Amino acid sequence: MPVFASDTNDEYTPSSSNKVSLVEGSFGAFPSELAVTIISSLQRHDQVSVRSVSRSMKELIDRHVWPKQSCTMKGDSLSSVIDRIKFLPFRSFTLKFKRWGSEDLQSLSLLTCLTTLSVRGNQVGNTGAEALSQLTGLTTLDVAKIQINEVGSEALSKLTGLTYLNVNCNLISHIGRRELEKLSKQGVEVHYY
Repeated sequence: MPVFASDTNDEYTPSSSNKVSLVEGSFGAFPSELAVTIISSLQRHDQVSVRSVSRSMKELIDRHVWPKQSCTMKGDSLSSVIDRIKFLPFRSFTLKFKRWGSEDLQSLSLLTCLTTLSVRGNQVGNTGAEALSQLTGLTTLDVAKIQINEVGSEALSKLTGLTYLNVNCNLISHIGRRELEKLSKQGVEVHYY
């Protein structure tokens, strides 16, 4: 069972829609700003429950609540929860799993909506870096302490959409640094130490 933890609670910017119906055909409608304020104050597991109430609540949470929040996932393995989270609209994830098998690494490619990802301290190695290189929408990536070398560096250098990359405490040689310097030359803030 994944553990959700909210890292941010950003403010809501109202959309052109002023009202939301809690349940189609029930309860009437009230200002969506109020619904977003209320939902944002709930614990993540309660937000998940509210999201299942109706299509309009799902759309409200997906468009105005979750994209502004960060989600931390902890557990035994990513593959055990990926089917429940792959369509959630979070843009920022911190993943902390005890085991990373090949199935977990392949699961990473399903998280296509991500812009920010931290796998810091997870022992995913070069194979994990290869899987991460498929997430072309990433702008921020923290891969500190994941035991990559120049092979992993070469894979990560393919992420040309990055603005920030943390590769601290890895096994990167001067050859691997040369690969990552390609990103630095494109304006990516790369942290080695």
